[in-house]
Amino acid sequence: IEYFESKYYNAENKWSLSDEHLQEAVNLGQAALSEPSLALAAAQVLYLFAWFRRTGEIIRENILAAAQLFERSIAVGGCDNGLTSDGWIERACDIRFGQAAILYNWLGETDKDPGQGEVLRGRAYDFLQYLK
Repeated sequence: IEYFESKYYNAENKWSLSDEHLQEAVNLGQAALSEPSLALAAAQVLYLFAWFRRTGEIIRENILAAAQLFERSIAVGGCDNGLTSDGWIERACDIRFGQAAILYNWLGETDKDPGQGEVLRGRAYDFLQYLK
């Protein structure tokens, strides 16, 4: 993530990414679909940097992609409830599960389709149930 912080936290991208940099973030997310080891990094980049266009428009598809990639990264990271607390933290399982739950919940709460919103919130609750 350090690479992206220096690239995206700068004067050019102070409040939001340029269209070119947004496309780079989206491309990283797409690359993670064929290279699962990129899932966590791609999810974090989309989550941290790619929510908005410079116009202020929220980019829901990037938020959904981030949630899906956090979810995908759970298996890649070997996260399961059999890990020790130290192993859980070392593998960033708290981030993988927590961010997926937060994003799915937000997507569900803000979806215009009540049925789809319920499905997304249900996905968030599934992650929380697993953690209990």
